[in-house]
Amino acid sequence: MIIINFILTSFAIAGASVLWRSFLYDSRMLREGVRGRLPKFFGKALTCGLCFTFWLSLFVALITDPFAGWLPPFRFALSPGLYAPIQIFVSWMALGMLSALIRFSYAALSELVHYQVHHVNHKDH
Repeated sequence: MIIINFILTSFAIAGASVLWRSFLYDSRMLREGVRGRLPKFFGKALTCGLCFTFWLSLFVALITDPFAGWLPPFRFALSPGLYAPIQIFVSWMALGMLSALIRFSYAALSELVHYQVHHVNHKDH
């Protein structure tokens, strides 16, 4: 059940990231507003596809527990106070990597379909 929650959460993050990038590409006013009115760090975090995916996965890792309390096995004893930060970090990186993989796979597939429909078949949609 943990794996299913993890995968579904990653798909949700990837979907939200793709949707956000579509909004940025479709709306010049939104894109310029994000880049121009926000500090450079936030503008870059909201306009870079990989950056946005990882920041969104951090937000999700902070409010959910995709691994249901699972921690990787440690070689030595750690203070119990370190368990929560380590669990959040592991969740963040795992969610971010799978979400980025899904997101970029979708983008590549979308480009291939676009090329097939518009260039190989010579059709205008």
